[in-house]
Amino acid sequence: MIFVTGATGYTGRWVVGELLRRKISVTCLVRETSDVGHLTRDGVPYVRANIEHVDQWSPALAGARAVISVAHIRYAPFVVEACRKQAVSRVVFFSSTWRFSKVVTRRWRPFASAKTPCFNRDWRIPSFARP
Repeated sequence: MIFVTGATGYTGRWVVGELLRRKISVTCLVRETSDVGHLTRDGVPYVRANIEHVDQWSPALAGARAVISVAHIRYAPFVVEACRKQAVSRVVFFSSTWRFSKVVTRRWRPFASAKTPCFNRDWRIPSFARP
């Protein structure tokens, strides 16, 4: 199972759809106010919780092979904390800077791999997510 945060946003819907197309089991974290129609229609399990309240949703990570976080990068510390609690060792962070930046650029600047001190593993962007 792959756990996805930000699954109801524009990019998150695409990520969930691609995982389902590849027949990969998915569980999602969604906000209380999120429209989950596409998840319900596709039979995708989800947890409604505030991403900052890790104890509310981290149990749903149990057994996850990886987490794909499409939520804003400012929530990364909460995702890492949840992964530590549930011993999930693979995390992919998707985030966009242009939407929240004063300087808008159309050039995509990848950061594809980095050693992570918290897991001592490589982070890799899955092939379907590369431009």
